Amino acid sequence: MDLNSFKNLIGNEKEFISKFTKELSDFLNNKNGLENDKLIGTKDILEKYKLNRNYRKEFNHEKNKILDDFASKLNDKNKLYYINSYNSMSKKYGILEYNQDGKYKSLYISAEQLPSNSKEGLLIKKDAGNWVIDKDESKVFSDKLTKAAENLSKLQENELKGYRREGEIYQVIDNDKICISLLDKETGKVFQETKFSNELFDILGTDFIVKYENGEYVYDEKLTDEFFSSLDE
Repeated sequence: MDLNSFKNLIGNEKEFISKFTKELSDFLNNKNGLENDKLIGTKDILEKYKLNRNYRKEFNHEKNKILDDFASKLNDKNKLYYINSYNSMSKKYGILEYNQDGKYKSLYISAEQLPSNSKEGLLIKKDAGNWVIDKDESKVFSDKLTKAAENLSKLQENELKGYRREGEIYQVIDNDKICISLLDKETGKVFQETKFSNELFDILGTDFIVKYENGEYVYDEKLTDEFFSSLDE
């Protein structure tokens, strides 16, 4: 074999190895990306269970308790990093760094430094100098938080059932797109309701009138118009 043929052979082998390495890396990254996409964040949980403002406070309390429990199992050298928020303007994630005592400090990390499928409610860690999603710990955390949300949702449903009466009329006090505060026109009580379609969340404003019919809230345009007309008299 002449020298040029030998060089070409070596060059082809290097090209093959380089191509194979890149394809393997792309496959693993895509695989990890798909696995991370299956992880559930806090927004996913709240969207599923539709907790009102009062029960969201309880939800956050449970979340903090779970994080404190995770932190208590750290050793002296390790830290726990939790994705707490995301600012779309600055494109930065707010990270809570916990130590073993449960004390935390806030960090802000550019979205470019984190995996593209990062989301609020996941746990991250450093791997070879890079931030990665801690899939195992995030899965355990989301399972515990999902269970807490499920329990709170049951409590909320039992509470709200007492306010939902067939044929009853309610006045909208406030609509913050998470829940709608309703005034029970018969009892004078105000409560935070979540059982609305996306369409009604978009339509209903302060002082609009709704009825509870056939197990759901419906907008009563006639009564709403009469109420607003009465204000002008």
